[in-house]
Amino acid sequence: MYKKIIIGTSLLLLLLGCNQKSKKVECAYASKESHAITTQGVCAELQGEDTLLLYPEHFKKLDFEHENPLTIYVTGEQEPKVFYVSTDGKIAHMLYFDNGADYFEEGLARTVAKNKIGFIDSNLTLIIPAQYDFAFPFKDGKARVCNGCAPEETDDEHQSIVGGKWGLIDKHGVLIEPMK
Repeated sequence: MYKKIIIGTSLLLLLLGCNQKSKKVECAYASKESHAITTQGVCAELQGEDTLLLYPEHFKKLDFEHENPLTIYVTGEQEPKVFYVSTDGKIAHMLYFDNGADYFEEGLARTVAKNKIGFIDSNLTLIIPAQYDFAFPFKDGKARVCNGCAPEETDDEHQSIVGGKWGLIDKHGVLIEPMK
């Protein structure tokens, strides 16, 4: 069952009666009052690993003046989690990259679902389903993707991605260089 909550011109869909486990989480985001990213307390529920249900009172506080979509950091998690939220209430779990949500390159950014990577556009519309173990950002209309690869710890703060089968996709998700 879905319940619609209208906030100004924004529409949030909150899933009620869902069988997935959800837990209340604390967030940090840029509020209208501070304009800087600060801790905002319990602001949402995290269902599974990828679905953030932002409370309406926190949606009202978001400062979209300088950014759309806006980044929300879920704090207190073992693995950092970041989400983009748009002015129309869409929310997407993003790849944590360079201390924040992945950047948009050539109009697309990497999103995460069930530990797989896909791509969304700036409207937070899923363009390429999350089906890769890793993907690099788009460059010259192509992105290098892999399956069966894994991060390898290094001595510094960065990781290398090793192993697996690699290929190239275009901006529609069509494999233009086979996985090998």
